[in-house]
Amino acid sequence: MLLKEGVTVEQLGIPECGQYCNPVRPTTIVPGGIDNGRTCRRWEFMRLPEETKEEMETTEKVWALLSGWVQPDQADLVRHPVYTFWSLVADKSRDGRVMLAGDAAHVKPPFMGQGMCAGMRDAVNLSWKLDMILKGLAHDRLLDAYQPERAPHVSDIINISIFLGQIICIPDIEESHKRDAMFLSGTAPPMAPFPILTDGLLERDASGAPKGIAGQLAPHATVVGPKGEGRLDDVEGTGFNLMLAPGVRVSPESTAFIEGRGGKVVTIADKAGAPDAVVDTHGKLVGFLKEAGVDTILVRPDFYVYGSASGADRLVQSLRADLKAVDLKETALELYMPILGLRLYTPAAFRTPATPSWLIRRPFACAAAAMAPSTFP
Repeated sequence: MLLKEGVTVEQLGIPECGQYCNPVRPTTIVPGGIDNGRTCRRWEFMRLPEETKEEMETTEKVWALLSGWVQPDQADLVRHPVYTFWSLVADKSRDGRVMLAGDAAHVKPPFMGQGMCAGMRDAVNLSWKLDMILKGLAHDRLLDAYQPERAPHVSDIINISIFLGQIICIPDIEESHKRDAMFLSGTAPPMAPFPILTDGLLERDASGAPKGIAGQLAPHATVVGPKGEGRLDDVEGTGFNLMLAPGVRVSPESTAFIEGRGGKVVTIADKAGAPDAVVDTHGKLVGFLKEAGVDTILVRPDFYVYGSASGADRLVQSLRADLKAVDLKETALELYMPILGLRLYTPAAFRTPATPSWLIRRPFACAAAAMAPSTFP
């Protein structure tokens, strides 16, 4: 609904955003932005078992539900449908040149407000991969990392949303008293941590698991430096950005590799004085490095940490090895072999359990022959 001119949230005495865990009628109250200068608000009311869809969609019923919050002379209804929410994740997010994103790939309960957020994460994840492919920096198999990176994250968000919904939507007075008692006594079960990346293009240890802080979101720091002041991504741009503590050395080869993929090598300091450094004005990145016990992090274009280290060159070498399997120059032979009627074969012995499922590093060894493809398994 749209609040009438001159009516404010403060005048109505409603929370800016909240979940009203009322067992008589669980209710959600959230902002809806501004439409032509007017404040938009949204209420969601749980439909009770004895209520019909047709009844709930009448204007009279809607105003009756809203009567404790806002009156007809204070706002205009925009729409008031009944909807059923679902928890769905597509089995497959990519088929050749077709990628699914947003609501086409997953549908969520409303309790965390993460539907559009998840769609934006999909778009950011795809955009840097497509950018590398279209610039000739990577083979399209880089897109094979899209589903392993996004699907588990989406599923975790859905599970947290369901958990919150089970707390909010208790239309039973006795059960709601038990819930309230748990929260008041501090014995309520905690919400799961917000998910991070657990698969895909991440630095890995010898067992194949993400190493250290790989997969975590890098802090969104505010910095001041030679290029100006602002958010780090606005000042330095996005790409595979190598973030260093003062004094960390980087070889020319590593610098060239990072810059060749649209990234920057950036020294982060907590105060002015370090040559060519940007100052982390709130200490977010500096604190992040110290807490992790490292002096270097490599941040992906979608702001997730690829990996961390004490010393920059080893970390760049790790990324270089992971990207090698999707580098067009490295895969040129594989691309042209079918044209020549040949086939590359990677023996299974070289496909180790430590190798990420989305990325078979190849060719460690290959055999090729000018004969029918069926010759090789």
